[in-house]
Amino acid sequence: MNKRLWPIVIVAIAGVAVYWIFQGKAASPDDVQRPPLQVPDGFEVELVAAPPLIQHPVMAGLDEQGRLFVAENAGVNLAEDKLLEQLPNSVRVLEDSDGDGVFDRSSMFADRMTFPQGALWHDGALYVGSPPSMWRLKDTDADGVADVRQEVATGFDFTGNAADIHGPFLSPTGRLFWCHGRKGHEVYEGDRLVSKAQGARIWTARPDGSGLEVFAGGGMDNPTELAFTDEGDIFGTVNILLSAPRVDAVVHWVYGGVYPRADQEQVLAEFKRTGDLLPLTANLGHVAPAGLLRYRSRQFGQAYRDNLFLAEFNTHRIMRVILERNGSSFSGQAEVFVSSSSPDVHFTDLIEDADGSLLVIDTGGWFRRGCPTSGVAKPNLQGAIYRVRKTGARPIADPRGLDIDWAGSSAAELAALLGDDRFAVRDRAVAELAARGGSVVTEVQKMLQSGNRQARLQAIWTLTRIETKGARQAIRSALDNPDAGVRQAACRSIFTTRDKESAMRLDALLQDEAPQVRREAAAALGRLKEGRAVERLLQALANTGEDPMLQHALTHALIEIDQPQTTAVGLASSNPKVKRGVLMALSAMESGQLKAQQVLPLLESDASELRRAALMVIQERDEWKDAVAALLDQWLGGAALPPTRADVARELLVHFGTEPAVQRLMGRVLRRSDLSGDERQLVLQSAARTPGVTMHASWIQPVKELLVSDDSEASIAASRLIRASQARGFDSELARIGSDPNRDPLVRVTALEAVSGHEGPIAESAFELLAQLFGSSDTVALRVQSAQMLADSRLSPQQVSQLGPLVAEAGPMELRALAPAFGKTKDAAAGTALIEALSHSPGLFGLTPWEIRRYFGEYPEPVVTQAEALVAKLVQRERDKESRLSELQTAVQGGDSERGRQAFQSGKGSCVACHRIGELGGDVGPDLSTIGRSRSARELLDAIVYPTESGFARGYEAYSISTRDGQSYVGTVPRETPDSIYVTQVTGPPLAVPRDQIQKMEPSPSSLMPPGLDRLLSPQELGDLVAYLHSLR
Repeated sequence: MNKRLWPIVIVAIAGVAVYWIFQGKAASPDDVQRPPLQVPDGFEVELVAAPPLIQHPVMAGLDEQGRLFVAENAGVNLAEDKLLEQLPNSVRVLEDSDGDGVFDRSSMFADRMTFPQGALWHDGALYVGSPPSMWRLKDTDADGVADVRQEVATGFDFTGNAADIHGPFLSPTGRLFWCHGRKGHEVYEGDRLVSKAQGARIWTARPDGSGLEVFAGGGMDNPTELAFTDEGDIFGTVNILLSAPRVDAVVHWVYGGVYPRADQEQVLAEFKRTGDLLPLTANLGHVAPAGLLRYRSRQFGQAYRDNLFLAEFNTHRIMRVILERNGSSFSGQAEVFVSSSSPDVHFTDLIEDADGSLLVIDTGGWFRRGCPTSGVAKPNLQGAIYRVRKTGARPIADPRGLDIDWAGSSAAELAALLGDDRFAVRDRAVAELAARGGSVVTEVQKMLQSGNRQARLQAIWTLTRIETKGARQAIRSALDNPDAGVRQAACRSIFTTRDKESAMRLDALLQDEAPQVRREAAAALGRLKEGRAVERLLQALANTGEDPMLQHALTHALIEIDQPQTTAVGLASSNPKVKRGVLMALSAMESGQLKAQQVLPLLESDASELRRAALMVIQERDEWKDAVAALLDQWLGGAALPPTRADVARELLVHFGTEPAVQRLMGRVLRRSDLSGDERQLVLQSAARTPGVTMHASWIQPVKELLVSDDSEASIAASRLIRASQARGFDSELARIGSDPNRDPLVRVTALEAVSGHEGPIAESAFELLAQLFGSSDTVALRVQSAQMLADSRLSPQQVSQLGPLVAEAGPMELRALAPAFGKTKDAAAGTALIEALSHSPGLFGLTPWEIRRYFGEYPEPVVTQAEALVAKLVQRERDKESRLSELQTAVQGGDSERGRQAFQSGKGSCVACHRIGELGGDVGPDLSTIGRSRSARELLDAIVYPTESGFARGYEAYSISTRDGQSYVGTVPRETPDSIYVTQVTGPPLAVPRDQIQKMEPSPSSLMPPGLDRLLSPQELGDLVAYLHSLR
């Protein structure tokens, strides 16, 4: 075999790490020059599989013989219906026939699959997640092709953007775990409904699909892969764990845990909460993490053992995450381990081979659906698999244990292998012993008592899988082991087997010196529903410190035990942590019977976590509305509220703002002559934020007075409340304010906005003002707000025609906001005038073909024909995308970041209207404060010029919403509650739209950020902006 390695040394300068770069050539006809990968000094990388053996590998797993099963994509980007129709994807198996580390054989193991994203070989079969199911694939006739396909579980929705079902992964307990994104599911085990919901979840089941259940979940977009420690802890990669700004992360999954995103309130309502959402372990930034593993070998050196390694799709990197114990959980620090300078290298998975090397998968350039780093699918750029080794490391003899007589070995011989230094041998020893059942318990227990630490841990996991009475008894003995990790593993084993005879010993471990043992003991006691443990659980809550994972486990155990009377004793505790845990437990348990008088006083606690918990409980109980109104009456009837109480009052007013008792209270407060400006704003803003709010009779007079007052803030707040409530009777005052040249422009447009949605054509004076502000305002926000108001108004054909001069000068942002006004008439003259203006507009390329056809499709045929000419220009621009980007990339080189900063802050290009950097900017689109950490200059250019195709703003997708009363909104959805959708348009605060008023809600085919900014900015200005954004780290 002709393999070549070319080491290139990059010399260290001023403390910069030394790197080696290697480029390898596999034994295949693939002669494509592949970009080199950078690895740390002392490591080397080799190409071990490439076309034609593999085309677009996604994820993979090894069997005990060293065969690599690869979930492969056909290089297509398809939606759910097309994937189900075409079944274009597959699983291949690669083999290294001569043992040189390079794969030289490839065959099809399973074809006709939707979108496989996982490969686990276990007990003679391959388990693969391919939506909507988790599959068990078995080759029963040894011909290398799966001839049996069994659904282990099904009912997992998907869309084809890879944010769906991933896995599975084998836990030390012998159970399967897998991930599913926030796509919705309806999952049964036989006739038993396991779960029907929307949120993302971590799932677990036995390998035959029995015992199917949810382990954890939350509002995140896409949990991707899992890795397990020897003690049983579970880590995972997660896409979009947090939003605004987007944060991808490594998380520590714990049983019953509920994790962000906080803005997904409707999803979070599906879970039993124990308090605040659980924290992340390592913040990765905006990187799209995929594959994950825990490094188990010693080959890289002791410092690397038990590190996590993960693949980052967006940044073309493999990251190393160094974990440190943090209470009962962990914290992690990430650093680059492997990287590529090529924008077309996309790492998706990595596998630790038995010899301690890492197999790294690059899927190539095909993926585009939701991909933030390339707006162009490049299926011609195929993937590859690389192997990373420690240079000069001593080879491991027989790393897979292929020379061991597994079938002929005695139980004692196999048990001795539980402490073997070769992890693949340990894994196989566990599987072989477990398959023999109760006959091996005595020998395994000997290792539990006298083996090395590794042997003791593996002995626990072996006994867990055997599940006989003798095995459970042996595990109980490990609860007294001097090693905290062994005690922790024993608790997790009992959690899995539900061994009730362990309860008393677990109870004692709630006082263990190791917080991770206390956490696992609590989880097991909750699982056993051990009522005698409640008193000890309450005592343990007092000693959790600042350990959210431990607080969660103790509280969740109380919920599962479900003894409200015994638990409620904790409400009398002087310790706020005990009170918080008891409050959340009573709120979530099936038999809990909380009363308002138990909870409302806790809103005045000095402990912020207790106030938050009380607020969370109260907002779930609308039947407490009268008690809440009485409390707010007391708070708002006297002296100014302290900030902490004001924050609580604001949340209560928003949540209960449609209740008559609370509305009457707000009216009384607004009529107070001694009301401070802060309290007035609190009431007005809370009322405007309330979903489905209507103007209460007691508000009308004070709102009118505030509307016409000289206080600009009060007038704006009054206008926004009028608009939110769609109130009548204010039009004359609003019109006068709108036409008053002496008033602040923002006051005027906000007033006009409050009347623009009413029936009847917009007054000519109001139209002229909005047109004037649109054309002359110095601020992007005011221009866009004026455009939106024109688009929301009823315009006459003459007024639509008069938009022509505005259209001819409009930039992409303003034109996108104004475009719905084009469809306000079907007058041919108006349509022709608009088409003519659009053909010369610098903002034309901010529109899409879909939008042109939508707004001009009902005009007379000659106008439709003219519109199609514009569509042709837009389509051609799409066809020219790659050449246009290459042209611009050359033109923008040498940009000046300081000039770019000044351009951003001045509003050039309208970026500041939607994006925040530091304290400056809007919140419609992603926060760009650290965007340079995760985006190359090319990727930033791509996202600016082609925002819809780039997928840059995943998590900020635009939606089109129509309501039953004729209102329409296009914007992002930053927050969802069970009752409302919050829509953020380019200007103004998020607007609550009641769910029962929504007639239609669908994803917008284009990004809220318009394309075409390259036509608005000169190449130098564009280069300066890119340079500035790339400098933000």
